[in-house]
Amino acid sequence: MEKSSYKASDFKDAKFNVLDIGIEKVIKAFPDLGRYPEFQKDFKTITGLDPEEVIKYVLLMYTDNILNRTIPDLLKRKRESALLAGFEIGLKTRRFPEELEDIFQCQVQEVNELIVRVSRLNNNSAFEQLAIYEEARARQMFKLVGDIIDNEKVKDIHENIRRLSIDIEALERKLLVGERGKEVVDLLYHEIENIQLGIRPEEIAEAKRKGSLDIILMDVYKQKIYPADISDNKPKRRRGGRTKKVKADEQS
Repeated sequence: MEKSSYKASDFKDAKFNVLDIGIEKVIKAFPDLGRYPEFQKDFKTITGLDPEEVIKYVLLMYTDNILNRTIPDLLKRKRESALLAGFEIGLKTRRFPEELEDIFQCQVQEVNELIVRVSRLNNNSAFEQLAIYEEARARQMFKLVGDIIDNEKVKDIHENIRRLSIDIEALERKLLVGERGKEVVDLLYHEIENIQLGIRPEEIAEAKRKGSLDIILMDVYKQKIYPADISDNKPKRRRGGRTKKVKADEQS
């Protein structure tokens, strides 16, 4: 039986050292996790796999620990996380169970939701920063379709968008430790649009109240910021910063 070369002591600085809890259930060992509905799902029924191993895999794979610092390859890191969580590679097939491979490929909605929750718990400040940058990028994009502005202003706005997009991609990778599965990334942005249990939206709310999102952008990029009146027709944001206008009946 193939085993990982890592051991519990390698994870002594990890936020959730699931290798050091023996046979105790994860939620018993880390009671705070029980506050979140994503940890309360019936993963046995959903996946057909050991629910404790599923949760351990996600915590090993998507939190800051020795695996993320020493194994840059995403698939190799998933394999090592699975071995450490207790999953076994078949002697004949030389593969993990098919149900686990579905998780590797981000094909299980409930596990994807758990991944996003764990990513937020692992790095909440990056999540809040991503939410603010996405809002700022949407506002900059709306300015391009607003009032006619001169070429110099257009160039500055394009530069703001370009630099925001680079930072947004970097924040995505930081939050999801390199995971690029579309389903998980889409869920991350769904969370940004619908901030739920465990995340405080004060930064975004306060910035909106003060009308200071543009100031945040200016502080970060040292770019000229041009005002735009979007109070009557604020765009809805989609994945990747694309916008669509709000229909009249949606505004009423």
